[in-house]
Amino acid sequence: MPPIDSEFAPLDGALPSGWSVPRPNRQPASVPAAPPKRLGRWLFLGVVVAAVVVAAWTLRRDWIEPTPPVHEGVAVGRTLAPALSEALAKGFDAAATLIESGQSIKMADDTLKSTFDTERKAAFGKIGGPFLGSIVKSGEEPKDEAQRQQFAEAHRAIARGLRGTR
Repeated sequence: MPPIDSEFAPLDGALPSGWSVPRPNRQPASVPAAPPKRLGRWLFLGVVVAAVVVAAWTLRRDWIEPTPPVHEGVAVGRTLAPALSEALAKGFDAAATLIESGQSIKMADDTLKSTFDTERKAAFGKIGGPFLGSIVKSGEEPKDEAQRQQFAEAHRAIARGLRGTR
């Protein structure tokens, strides 16, 4: 292969004065080429995009909270009905035991009410509370009117399930 300058030698005299033939910029083979500056920019962009994706993935639960469909409330009501019946039955059993042992009717009635109240709260905490808490957290108010409506519909759905209707 002839030297680079000899390739362009015939053109040197053919150009107007002040013009020159561009010579290829070739580095000696022993010097490695520097990586392009664009590679660093692409790496930086990739790291930034990855950080945004990780942050969005971590915080997505705060952006979109999946809420159960209201028709699940009917199933919750159907599951809650036997638990509430059992709670009331435990209250009557406790009252009957007191009456048989000679205690006053007022004391038996108070025991029936307190036993039923304790048992129904436990049953609701296990069955109904998680369903309603998935819509509005316990002790909090709905964020907006749409969530308030959904919460009211969930209560109506549970009532339909308790009644045995759809």
